[in-house]
Amino acid sequence: MCIRDSSGGAGEGAASGGGSEGVAGGGPNGETLYAAEWVREPTKAELSPFMPARQESGWGIIACRTVGRNRVEDCREMGETPGSGIARGLRRASWQFLVRPPRVNGKPMVGAWVRIKFDIVVGVENK
Repeated sequence: MCIRDSSGGAGEGAASGGGSEGVAGGGPNGETLYAAEWVREPTKAELSPFMPARQESGWGIIACRTVGRNRVEDCREMGETPGSGIARGLRRASWQFLVRPPRVNGKPMVGAWVRIKFDIVVGVENK
C-alpha cells in the first residue's frame, strides 16, 4: 500500500512571485482555502496507525488551519472515497503534519486554511 500526497504540494505558487493559489469560499465558514505546501510530508509509518485497516484504495481530503511552527489544527474532513474513513484517518494524524502557511504577496498567512489530500494506492510501495 502506498499513501501518496496529491494536494498540489511543495512549491505551488512559488513561481508567481511568492503567492499561494487559493479558492475563495472553499474552506470552513466560506474562508479561502489554499493548497498545502509541506515542510516535510508525513511518512507511511506516521500515517498508517490512523488509516483504515482494510482500505484497498481511495482518497481523502481535509482542511486545516495553519498555526505557528508550521503546524496545523482544527482540521475538518472535507471529502473521501465514500465510506472509506480516509479523511477521518488524516484528521486524526494531522497533529504530526508540518505545513508552511500560505503566502500572499510574500507574507506568510498564519491562521489561513490549507487543503490536504492523500490517495491510497494498493500494490505500490513508498519510496
